[in-house]
Order: sequence, then C-alpha cells, then structure tokens
Amino acid sequence: MSRMKYCKLLGRGAAVSVLLAAALLMAGCSMFSADQKTAAGAADTPPQSNGSEDIIHKGTLLIITFSDTVSPIPPFEERVNEEGSITLIENKSFTAEGKTRGQLEKEIRECYVPKYYRRLTVTIKPQERVFYIDGEVRTPGRPAYAPPMTVLKAIASAGGANDFANLKRVTVTRTNGKKEKVNCIKAREDSSKDLPIYPGDSIHVPRTIF
Repeated sequence: MSRMKYCKLLGRGAAVSVLLAAALLMAGCSMFSADQKTAAGAADTPPQSNGSEDIIHKGTLLIITFSDTVSPIPPFEERVNEEGSITLIENKSFTAEGKTRGQLEKEIRECYVPKYYRRLTVTIKPQERVFYIDGEVRTPGRPAYAPPMTVLKAIASAGGANDFANLKRVTVTRTNGKKEKVNCIKAREDSSKDLPIYPGDSIHVPRTIF
C-alpha cells in the first residue's frame, strides 16, 4: 500500500471517530435534558389533594367568622338547611351542601369583597357531627355522623333495634323541627324509602303496642 493511500485511510478513520464521539455526546446531552425535564415536571406538578377535607352536608352546624374588617363582625352560627344553604350578612344566601370549607370560604369572600368590604377573611368551622337516636334501640345516644347515613344505618350504629321496637313507625326529626315517618320494614326492601340522615337529626324508634 502506498503512503498516500495509507494517509487517506487514516484520515477517514479519524473523521469517523470524531463523528462517533460527537453522536455519543449529543445522545448524552439529550438524555440529560430529558432527565432534567422529568425532574422539573415532577417539581412543577402540584400535590394531589388527599380528599381529607370534610364535605359540608345538610344539617351541619357552621360557625362563620369574619375578620380583617374595619369594624368587628360577630360570628355567625348557621345550620345548613334542608335546601343545603346558609344565609349571612346582607341577607346573602350561599349553597353550602356538597362544598368543602375552603370552597365555601372563597365563595363568601368573593361575594363581599370589594362590594361591601375592602378586606375580609372568612373562616368556617363545622361544629357537631353527630345525630341523636333514642327509643327501642340497644345503645341510644348521639353516635358520630359518618356520611352517607340513612335511617337503617343509624339504627344499626345504635346496636340495632331491640325486641320491643316498632320499626314500622320510626320518626325522624330534622333540625328545623320537621318530622318524617319511616317504615323500616319496607325500607329494607326498597332503599328509596330509607331516608337520609344529616348531622343534628333525631331518630326515635317507638315501642310496639303488642
């Protein structure tokens, strides 16, 4: 092989080596850039809600506090009514049922600022989360409310009905005083007859006359 041919081959080999090195360098940069993007994307992704915040239900007693105003505003004690709403300052009505405290606080503040107040902080605290059950059940009292709650579940949470219970004429008294009758025998067969129970409701299981 002549010296000229050897030089040409050597030159081609060096060029190929340079090209391979450049390709490897570019691949490494791309992988590093992808890793950086993945890490950045993970950092930018907001944390997911754990769903631990309580949803507001009918009958829940709420304490609504207004602060950061020029003149003090007394706290409101409002129970979520049968329509799922509460009424506050300026006779403004807000749907509370199905919302979290944070959502309702934000909605109330946006209603009053800046139309009524320049600054306003709204804080909501739910109070009692119990219902009441008495009469012919094994453990009458005020069990903790755990939605979704119905009449049959409420009776079960009180240890069940005793041998003297008249399950055909169970009375549910709502927080507004409204009374409803429930035939629990039929409710066992038809779930639509098993009325929902809300915080603060009272359930009375009467005694059979036989």
